[in-house]
Amino acid sequence: MDDEAETYKLWRIRKTVLQMCHDRGYLVSQDELDQTLDQFKAVFGDKPSENKPARSQLIVMVAHNDDPTDTMIVQFPDQPKIGVDRIKDYFKKMQEESIPHSILVVQTGLTPAARDLITELQNKSFSFQVFLESELLINITEHNLVPKHVILTPEEKQELLARYRLKESQLPRIQYGDPVARYFGLKRGQVNRVAIVTGADNGIGQGTAVAFAKADADVVITYRSDEKGAKETTKRVMKTCRKALVVVQIYVGDESQVKNLFDKILSEFKRLDILVNHAGKLKY
Repeated sequence: MDDEAETYKLWRIRKTVLQMCHDRGYLVSQDELDQTLDQFKAVFGDKPSENKPARSQLIVMVAHNDDPTDTMIVQFPDQPKIGVDRIKDYFKKMQEESIPHSILVVQTGLTPAARDLITELQNKSFSFQVFLESELLINITEHNLVPKHVILTPEEKQELLARYRLKESQLPRIQYGDPVARYFGLKRGQVNRVAIVTGADNGIGQGTAVAFAKADADVVITYRSDEKGAKETTKRVMKTCRKALVVVQIYVGDESQVKNLFDKILSEFKRLDILVNHAGKLKY
């Protein structure tokens, strides 16, 4: 790969990393998030073949918005494949500098022994994630078929369970290896939501849709006849800054319409976590 293409690739990868840190709640300046390719070249160089930049120079160190002691380091090894010795060095640095979270962005992967060592060394005090460079060339959360995800705090999760009288085992699951789950650094037990509310054009249906939006859920609104009321619900939901919102006019007593609705939801959101039916009879 020539220097121009390699420089562009490194800029894209580091940009996605900065966005990922920001989306996890870590402090990243707007200047860093908006850094252009030319600005990247001015800071790091445009001759990767001459180690300008070397991957190891692209390191990112951030602290969490809510807790400055909750730090994370993102490192880019120069070696194409990482072995046991390098992993030991990274963990030693985390321990010495009290860095609880680390992300490693590798070119081709880890040796089997290095992967086993990561599994062995990880514990509640330290977390260690590995991404391939190819996984970070684009920000998966910016894809138009991926809904906005919001990760609930432990307190919000307990409130959700209490409000709907659910056990944790009844919550829908997102796979641990899911690309979006990995992007957000989700741990087992964390929750994010996409909700559909039928009959959301007025009354309790409208209130329910808005309540879910305020609780940081993406909301799908359906209604039968009150278009004006549905638009008002849409307006109120959008005031909560939800980005993924679909308004659908259907009669939920019609099985074919309901099937089309679910097909559309799965196409646009790729998933559905919560269904609240305020529309009388729902066929599905």
